[in-house]
Amino acid sequence: MTGEISLQCQTGVELDGKSFPASIKFLEADTQSPRHSISFFAPNTWDSNLIFTLPSSDGSDGQVLKTNGSGVLSFVNQTTDTNTQLSAEEVQDIVGAMFTGNTETRIAATYEDSDGTIDLVVDDMTGTEVANDSSPQLVGALDVNGQIITSASNGNITIDPDGTGSIILKSDDIQFQTASAAVAGGDLRLYESSLLTPQNFIAIQAPASVTADTTLTLPDGAGSSGQALSTNGSGTLSWTTVLLPANPQVTGSVDITSLTELLLLK
Repeated sequence: MTGEISLQCQTGVELDGKSFPASIKFLEADTQSPRHSISFFAPNTWDSNLIFTLPSSDGSDGQVLKTNGSGVLSFVNQTTDTNTQLSAEEVQDIVGAMFTGNTETRIAATYEDSDGTIDLVVDDMTGTEVANDSSPQLVGALDVNGQIITSASNGNITIDPDGTGSIILKSDDIQFQTASAAVAGGDLRLYESSLLTPQNFIAIQAPASVTADTTLTLPDGAGSSGQALSTNGSGTLSWTTVLLPANPQVTGSVDITSLTELLLLK
């Protein structure tokens, strides 16, 4: 059969696919084997009847079909259609919004209409990181860079290792200094067991005025019962047996240099 088939009706032609969506199939020439086709299918479901009105011409090269939202189609240039392609300013605004307020990158971006550029501002993070972190951790050695570690309002500074961990101070010169000259010399306090309340301590403290730097070298060992620490005058300490009324006997020779020592021996 050759020629055309013309269907004339007032309400249109209906194609009912029954259990499958209806379609229109266009076959290629019967000189081809096998014969291929191009088909238009309706969706499986939709909310209401749709009517698409085709444009009255075939358009120009490169144009695309555009709908007005009511089913009326027309050919338009794709490069000038603001509904299908973003302008340079819209792209820059979108990229800028992706950076603005990003707490991870700490980069803020704004689009400048005057020159069509995006300005990036990186937060210098001065004085904010530790304050905003509830459990900060170091990933490297901490360099105080000539500054001090201090507290506010006379607060204590506590170094508290976990469990049986130790506090290790590595230096050839560990100093205990007072905050000002109006305070007595710094001391080293050794507290009793933390199970006791209140906690008392024994402190080792320098005198308020020292004429010269002094280093005391402790003896090797704990000494014997009743012995006392004696200095050689140059800071070297040793355990020495002393003459006391409760300990009048001395083993070995004794040099008597004063009457007081003689009376004690007597």
